[in-house]
Amino acid sequence: MHYKTQTQGNVLSIVETPKLVGGNASGAHRIRRVAPDRPAETNPGYEGAQRPDSGAFHDWTPTGLTAHDESVEVYSNCGEVTLSLNGKSLGAQNLPPDAAPRAWHVAFESGANAAACKEGPREELRTANKASKITLSVDRSRIRNDSDDVAYVTASVTDDFGLIVPQSAASMTFRIMGAGMIAAVDSADNTSHEPFQSNSRHAYDGSCVAVIRASVAGKIAVTASAPGLSSATVSIEAQSK
Repeated sequence: MHYKTQTQGNVLSIVETPKLVGGNASGAHRIRRVAPDRPAETNPGYEGAQRPDSGAFHDWTPTGLTAHDESVEVYSNCGEVTLSLNGKSLGAQNLPPDAAPRAWHVAFESGANAAACKEGPREELRTANKASKITLSVDRSRIRNDSDDVAYVTASVTDDFGLIVPQSAASMTFRIMGAGMIAAVDSADNTSHEPFQSNSRHAYDGSCVAVIRASVAGKIAVTASAPGLSSATVSIEAQSK
């Protein structure tokens, strides 16, 4: 079971991952839609009325952490799903005959929001605390010394427990040592006018990405830093063609 969150107004959804649809595995995929006080994304070529007013986020950290109501929906192939908040059950619901989403109305509290299938799969989302460090992940630990081969290093702003702080827009700076170079940076923010060919980028939803290319065979060390946050370094091996 995998979680993802989105917010639109005060709507939280849990939806099934595509790989589970039509399969034998049971699970759920959760989404929290973006609150209305967050500006809509812009995309050249779209009229204002056509611009999306929602987005998907892997978090239980809305912009406002004060008391408010959330509408929670679960899309899942599980026969029965139980929703809980900070260990307190909010009730179980069976899969409707038409597989429509199951809904709960929840008074928001910081902490752990969990969904559990009766069949066994269970996952939870936790509210992030204050941003304290950068966490790096890389999609590949080895690349070829080839201009067409790259690795994607994701830099995320996290709290002391490694939870992404989605509201952070920290300015990240990437530094390379060794056998590589920064081919591009990005953040998936359609409103950003920052250049792709750069060594810095503002985080979007708490994260941004550096695309790394080898210049010679050898070790590549990628370090990301931002004001007020502990930096992090990840290593990549560049192999001969």
